[in-house]
Amino acid sequence: MRVISGEDAYASFKKNKRFRWTQHKPSQFKGISRTRQLVMLPQVKPKFQLVEGEKIFTIGSCFARHVEHVLEQYGYQFETRNRNNFVEPDECTSPNGFFNKFTTASMLNEVRWALSSDEAFPESAFVESTNGRWEDGQLPASFGSLERAKEIRARVTSVMKNITSSQLLVLTLGLVECWYDEENDLYLNVAPSAGVIKKYPGRFHVHVLDYKSNLASLNELYERVKASNPQTKLLVTLSPVPLGATFTGDDIVVANNYSKSTLRSVAADFCDGKEDVDYFPSFEAVTESAPNAAWMEDCIHVQLNLVQCVIGHFIKQYGYPALSEKVDMEKLLQTLADSPYVKES
Repeated sequence: MRVISGEDAYASFKKNKRFRWTQHKPSQFKGISRTRQLVMLPQVKPKFQLVEGEKIFTIGSCFARHVEHVLEQYGYQFETRNRNNFVEPDECTSPNGFFNKFTTASMLNEVRWALSSDEAFPESAFVESTNGRWEDGQLPASFGSLERAKEIRARVTSVMKNITSSQLLVLTLGLVECWYDEENDLYLNVAPSAGVIKKYPGRFHVHVLDYKSNLASLNELYERVKASNPQTKLLVTLSPVPLGATFTGDDIVVANNYSKSTLRSVAADFCDGKEDVDYFPSFEAVTESAPNAAWMEDCIHVQLNLVQCVIGHFIKQYGYPALSEKVDMEKLLQTLADSPYVKES
């Protein structure tokens, strides 16, 4: 629990220019809301700054891939975007999408396997579906043979080892619905296909991971990362990309709000008290921006032009001077304003 004295609360209240939703003078009753304008870029108080030459590694959902794409434009490099690591179109919906991690449990699994010589992906966790395709429940992909599945599994573990040589680890938390493999006592990253469920009755179940279990996964992940490289800092974000589908029987709106609110609470408490762990409000930036500026036509994926603005804001707040100077926020905002999604609405 966070406790703030009454004196400090009022002192903060007076200093904080963004203490309320609207912006107006004390003599005015109404003001213009900060939300649902073209772009909402929340106030940030960084715990640390980036240092020139530092390496960044990201673990997370498809939003993490967008973050990498934008950071590449400012000189950063990522093995997850190395074309030599891409897979074939029939194996995954995007060439590097098999790197996506949607749950804290799956993130922790990958960290365990990459950073420990005593733990490895269990071979019995490779499963063949009724269509002859092979699945690795940690990857949103399927493969034509067991040998190919093993090859890609080894590739993912190898890339994950980049954590040890990175000074900043970015985690984009995604969702709380997590499939569980009873046979291997293993949390998965994606749902087994219907063919796998049919072929292995009773083996797989859905667990809706609660606050306690998600926080425990992040805390263990933190300890393992810091043991491998004590200098590593962590930046936690919450992916604004909503839950694509729910297996709970609830309305997707209800299931998604539970998922995001749980992970947002977990992120806050995970960061609290750690000087080397910070929260960056990309979720708030996207969801409180104008919908026509935030979302693509599917209302699920975020417009890249808005991601550019959000990451530009991140660099302005956390970047060293030479990096920060590369960001032209006025240009980024104008490009977003001129985008077809905004112009045509």
